[in-house]
Amino acid sequence: TTPGVMRLRERLLDAGHAPVIFHANGVGGPAMEKLAASGALAGVVDYTLSELANSLMDGIHATGPERLRIAGRNGLPQVIVPGCCDFFNQGARDTVPERFRGRKTYFHNPVATLVRLSPEEGVALGELVAERLAAATGPVHVVVPARGFSLADAEGGDLYDPAADRAFIDALRAGLRADFAYE
Repeated sequence: TTPGVMRLRERLLDAGHAPVIFHANGVGGPAMEKLAASGALAGVVDYTLSELANSLMDGIHATGPERLRIAGRNGLPQVIVPGCCDFFNQGARDTVPERFRGRKTYFHNPVATLVRLSPEEGVALGELVAERLAAATGPVHVVVPARGFSLADAEGGDLYDPAADRAFIDALRAGLRADFAYE
């Protein structure tokens, strides 16, 4: 998601905003939400939701039960882009638990292997995202990527799985409130 985030950053700067970028590493999302709760942010573009997939699958970048709730609870406008909803993070390639070793994986770096979510896990993640957004008191706009959730999930990539992507998208859309914008 980094290329898209960087393009968005430039557009926000050009429009006179002061964007702050947080990495989806298990610390970044909660740090962003702590600022949202303190009133330090005017809105949120939550572009990479892999921390939620990690929470669902007990990945190394898992966060707590408040992830994706605080901005909405505080009435902040939110643009939600479910980037990186195709995988969860495990450690070095040789430390991936046996139960995940038959899955599609992507070597991200020496300490992070990305493991593909199954269609069933995609449904659970879509439902989780929709449920956490449901209590939002401010406007919510969900923008779903059209050509995969990550670079590795693009056609021909190591994590490419259109059926699993569709399972996530369908569950997310079915669970979203009717008043949320969706595209």
